[in-house]
Formats: sequence, structure tokens, C-alpha cells
Amino acid sequence: GDEVEKAQSAGLLKELKLTLSLDRALTARDKIAFKLNDTALSDPQWVENDVTFQLTAPPLKKGANRLAADFGAGALHSEIGVTRIQLWVRYH
Repeated sequence: GDEVEKAQSAGLLKELKLTLSLDRALTARDKIAFKLNDTALSDPQWVENDVTFQLTAPPLKKGANRLAADFGAGALHSEIGVTRIQLWVRYH
């Protein structure tokens, strides 16, 4: 795998983008938050059933990465299916 942490610290990364395709569309009432390696992902960009995040390294790292979705209190659902994960790594 790519050594994204080394590339970022050397100024070689132009963009890291993570897109998750979900099994249904969500709304603000679902109160969902995503974490990558225990770090909250911010500024989600929603397009229908897809959510995209701009990442940095860390929290993205070489090797195994852990993705979690947490539903807040009063959420309409308590689980979501992920049908596709796309990681886009662009270098300078």
C-alpha cells in the first residue's frame, strides 16, 4: 500500500479522498458520524447515497485502517450498510 503518512509529511500528497456508498440515503435526522482510526471525519459531502470526506494522513495510514459509523441519540436508524469504499490518492 501507499505510504501516505510519509508522502504527506514530505509534501507530496495533493489529495486524499474517501467515498462511501451506502445502502440507503440518510438525512440529518439519522444523526450519523463517521470515524477513521478513532478520529472523527468532518465536513461530509453528500450526494444521494454517497458520502465523501477529504482526508489527511494520519488518520489514514499504511496498512489496516478502521472505519466506524456512529448513530447519535434519537437517530432514526441504528445501522447502515456500506456497499462500496473508494479511496482516491493523488500526488503532486
